[in-house]
Amino acid sequence: MSTYNKILVAIDLSPEANLVAMRASELAQLYGATLTLIHVVEPLVVLDDYELAPTLPLEIEKTLEQRANNFLSSLVSDIGLSRAETIVGIGAPKREILNYASDHNCDLIVI
Repeated sequence: MSTYNKILVAIDLSPEANLVAMRASELAQLYGATLTLIHVVEPLVVLDDYELAPTLPLEIEKTLEQRANNFLSSLVSDIGLSRAETIVGIGAPKREILNYASDHNCDLIVI
């Protein structure tokens, strides 16, 4: 049986995220692996017909990014994952998750 050293957990902001994180935590404990939780905020696309369009998406993305950071911090605290790293990215979720996993040599992605 393979052993896992680095486990990446893709987290959305749904109520089921706790269950996914708890299961990933069990796997990390079983294998003695490090655990990283990642959430990716999709960038907003706004047509340039509005004068405020250049600033509006940045403000909304920053708000969404802060909301995701708060959610992950609460999740880590609620389940007792004090050693887990949290990452919030902006981009296409599939691409960002796979790029992070590849760049950091993750052995397993839990979704």
